[in-house]
Amino acid sequence: MLIIPAIDIKDKQCVRLCQGRMAEVEIFSEDPVAMALRWQQEGAQLLHVVDLDGAWEGKPVNLPVIKRILEKTHIPVQVGGGIRNEATIREYLDAGVSRVVLGTFLLQQEQARIKEMVRKFGNQLIAGVDVKNNGIAIQGWVREVSQPVEQFMDYLIELGFQRIILTDVERDGMLKGPNIELIKKVLRKGKLKVIASGGVSKKEDLYQLQKLEDLGLEGVIIGKALYRDDLILEEIVKIFNNRKGK
Repeated sequence: MLIIPAIDIKDKQCVRLCQGRMAEVEIFSEDPVAMALRWQQEGAQLLHVVDLDGAWEGKPVNLPVIKRILEKTHIPVQVGGGIRNEATIREYLDAGVSRVVLGTFLLQQEQARIKEMVRKFGNQLIAGVDVKNNGIAIQGWVREVSQPVEQFMDYLIELGFQRIILTDVERDGMLKGPNIELIKKVLRKGKLKVIASGGVSKKEDLYQLQKLEDLGLEGVIIGKALYRDDLILEEIVKIFNNRKGK
């Protein structure tokens, strides 16, 4: 199970939010590049970078910062936030991003157009599935679409996606543990690799998630618990990355 540190960028700073609320911004570093280098040094094999300003504005805002992260690190980087068209997808991939995360794009574009993108870019695209109040949250989580998660999964499979990032918005940044039932529900579809996000706060959460590997859980994104040192990346990478736990 891959342990993936999150780097959320707002106003060129590395921050964490509670449930995506702008009013609850906690700044952890004024230098996201330094944070990326720290996580790389502590054993991260993949970084999850989000342009929060981009998610709210619908276009890349922190691209210069992300490019510096790409220049300074040597591990794969996946990026989300404000990616709403093919030009932006290409810009990120050309800059060296390993995988691009699409969220709002999937509910604003015609099905044929999305299929075309999946055909062009394949595994370089990941579907971001942000669940809030049993619906799908878009546009930086400020808008909700009343679509059952299972129905949305069917749609993504039809589009040709092979991998998703599943986030429980109501648990994100709250340190109250992951939504295991939601993750199981999605994994039962059996056709998508899943990276879970939201709520992880302690090793016991990770052991719970690791039990779902055989169902298709590929990794877990961790944010606030790492920044507050509730979890030590170097330690948990050795325990969980590509190894069976207790």
